[in-house]
Amino acid sequence: MSYEDDVEFFEFAENFVANQVSFIDFVLREIKKRDKECKLVLGDSYGKAIGFLTPFRECGTELRKVRTELGLYLMTTRMFLKEKHKKKFRSYKKKKERNTGSLPPERVIRV
Repeated sequence: MSYEDDVEFFEFAENFVANQVSFIDFVLREIKKRDKECKLVLGDSYGKAIGFLTPFRECGTELRKVRTELGLYLMTTRMFLKEKHKKKFRSYKKKKERNTGSLPPERVIRV
């Protein structure tokens, strides 16, 4: 793949993952809201009757892990792309320096 193809794929992947993260954030807000509603309606025994943690909180914990993993995926992809760009730029820069070096030394002609 060329660098341009990598950039295009990365931009697509970043938008896709960002969309997934925003969905997870929406779900987490909704979970928090519904957990509070259950506590208000069912009272203090709500958590005790169901278990130590409510199902809503357990779901939220797992979703936060997914969101963290997606963030790590984005960070890893960005680092890979950045390193690839640096390598390409370094080789281009070295080639340019070789081509724009000083003029060759003058030849001395002996008579």
